[in-house]
Amino acid sequence: MFNPFRWKSAHNWTTPQPTWGTKSSDTSDTYGYKSPYVKEVDDSAVEPVIPSEIEGIKICRYRQTKDKWQHLPQKSLDRRESPTDVRIITWKISQHLSHPEDRLAVALAHIAEELGCGDAIELSCANARKPPPCVICLQEVHVRALQDELVQNAWVRAYFCVLPHKVEKWGAGAKYGNVTLVSRDVPVEKAAILRFGVSSMKRTAVIAHLLLRAAKVREGAAEPRELRVAVINTQLESSEHGTVYRPRQLDMLAAFLKQKKDGVNGGVIVGDMNAESRADRLMPDALGLKDAWKRGDEDEEGCTWGYNQPASARVQFPPMRMDKMLFSPRRGLKVDEPTRIGVGVTYNGSPVSEHYGLISTLRMLK
Repeated sequence: MFNPFRWKSAHNWTTPQPTWGTKSSDTSDTYGYKSPYVKEVDDSAVEPVIPSEIEGIKICRYRQTKDKWQHLPQKSLDRRESPTDVRIITWKISQHLSHPEDRLAVALAHIAEELGCGDAIELSCANARKPPPCVICLQEVHVRALQDELVQNAWVRAYFCVLPHKVEKWGAGAKYGNVTLVSRDVPVEKAAILRFGVSSMKRTAVIAHLLLRAAKVREGAAEPRELRVAVINTQLESSEHGTVYRPRQLDMLAAFLKQKKDGVNGGVIVGDMNAESRADRLMPDALGLKDAWKRGDEDEEGCTWGYNQPASARVQFPPMRMDKMLFSPRRGLKVDEPTRIGVGVTYNGSPVSEHYGLISTLRMLK
């Protein structure tokens, strides 16, 4: 059987072991399961094998003295004290709407306001304060929005590492992608981008390993534990093949939260899950994931898509809870119930995105 991953990373990423599919009795299969991501290839195979691919991302910050984004050396990370909790934000920006760079600027200003950093529409170091420890996960960031706004934004330059800060990491020909912003006071041990082989839309996920400190000292210990937590930013499939591809994509991501070999103490998967069907709603539980939203899909306060479309369209396409925060239940790891952001935020009189965002807090209790 072919390896379902084509590893290009120099960051020592180990192969996660998804749960989807059946166990393999073939002892030559080093993964111990029948891979659902690729088919076993023989002479009768008629479909091409497209492996998923993971590539390391350099952790970069903006250096004002050099006027460019530069790789952050490991010794800089070692000097940081890990926080006990971080604010988590996810927001799909809707790349196909007009003026993507201007709409992203408005979205960033709103995020800054939600984080208590000021309410300036055009952020600058002078009028936007330092954010609390936080991770901002953006989906469908247009190429122009990344190049002309995100990496040029004064607030982002002053306070964040950007993963990735160049469009090349999204893959050849990509017009948009996912970007994760990590505030500089949160140590990022390593990061990577996963390009799904099981996708007709070139879907990806940005995976970041953060170091968090437990809020309490365990009995018999001299100081709080420092734990490795994965934060995964993704947009699952929304094409006609979505109902088939989404379970496999989410299963692969869930496996990254369970990598004991890498010392991962769980984590969270956030983003646009395109949860359109009952099967989508049942999928997280089947994969051992918990939904941070506790009030069910019937509560409209949880719906993130459908409000920013004409009222006439809501009859056929009612509001839905497309965007989610899913986490792997581990001892001491807690994700607060999220609330919506972006409600009523506009650019030139129209919604800044088709989606609302979500904000929550990831806590390491013990």
